[in-house]
Amino acid sequence: MPAACVHWDDPIARHTTSAPARAAFSFASFLVIGIFDGALGVAWPSMRAELHQPLSALGLLLVYSTVGFLLLNLGLGRLLDWIGLRTTTAAGAFLYTAALLLLGLGDWPVAVLGAVLWGVAAGLLNGAINVYSTLRMSGGAMQVLHGCWGIGTLFGPLLVTGLLVSHHSWRVALIVVAILTAMLGAWALAGMRWPDLPRQPREAGRRLRFSLPLLLGIVAFFLYTGAEWAAGQWSFTVLTQGRGYSTATAGLLVSLYWTGLTAGRLAGGAAGLRLSTPLLLLSGIALTVVASGLFWWMPAWSAVSLPLLGLGLAPIFPAMMTLTSRRVPEAGVGVAVGLQTASSGLGSSVAPAGVGLLLQRFGLGLLGPCVFGFALALAAVGLLLEAQSPEGHR
Repeated sequence: MPAACVHWDDPIARHTTSAPARAAFSFASFLVIGIFDGALGVAWPSMRAELHQPLSALGLLLVYSTVGFLLLNLGLGRLLDWIGLRTTTAAGAFLYTAALLLLGLGDWPVAVLGAVLWGVAAGLLNGAINVYSTLRMSGGAMQVLHGCWGIGTLFGPLLVTGLLVSHHSWRVALIVVAILTAMLGAWALAGMRWPDLPRQPREAGRRLRFSLPLLLGIVAFFLYTGAEWAAGQWSFTVLTQGRGYSTATAGLLVSLYWTGLTAGRLAGGAAGLRLSTPLLLLSGIALTVVASGLFWWMPAWSAVSLPLLGLGLAPIFPAMMTLTSRRVPEAGVGVAVGLQTASSGLGSSVAPAGVGLLLQRFGLGLLGPCVFGFALALAAVGLLLEAQSPEGHR
């Protein structure tokens, strides 16, 4: 990671030698989180058969995971003020370990408990890193950070597909990721010093106020994760059971979807040195609309449209997160990121759950129009956000 992409001269902590370690930890954490996120959708057909659950039960797991995720992120700013980044990240990593072991070793009731714990873990680890990176990373570094998550989502489907075609259990994949998250927890505790974050003033007149740009940003995160997770979690099922693809081919195509997401973010890290973040954002949204339309209208072109969809989605989340500091004062970034991350968590659970119910009730062909609808709504909100931005003309 080039030093030019990360603000090593961290003004909120004079321990400059720890800044590269914090960046490395952030990148590694998103990589490991991505492995599980990418693996879940591919593992689900085997997982649900073994746990004796209907197709739409994946949506229930995602909804259960959202409970703790939402509660934590709504109070993320206060939590970070209270226990700090070091404890928050370590607790999140160790809770991830516990959640993955429950999901990977238990029956359905235990898996539900694991899903709730997964949401709590994601709220802690993901939320803390998003706040730190929003304050202390450049737009290009933010793209690379989320590109690391994309690398993880590339390995996740390949890991599960390799296990399934070699007649091993999907449970092995979750145990592997559990070991990795335990290593992250130990690293967070022992590997570096974490800085104090800017505190929001307690005076009522100086609290973070809701504004139209902030509210639009919250909606945009919901729509983005709705599109990303609906495509990522249901495309394997649609390809194998609705479009006639084999398990190996469908697993490869889902990996290519995450590959597009990864390649786009890593390229965005380099492009961020030359192109403005708003331009990256709008370009990604435009490509997402086109690719989701192709995935819907031309099913035979799934091998093209699915990776292209990942490429279009790639710069959107990190670009929107980077632009948070334009919508709120610095001391309010923790609260704003918490609200946006909570919204993204809601989108990543409620949207796939709703889509799953529609697919079960009306047929697998509805995935295409659902993803296209999310993309079109995101385009409308993105244009409104750009029009509201004081720097939108740049």
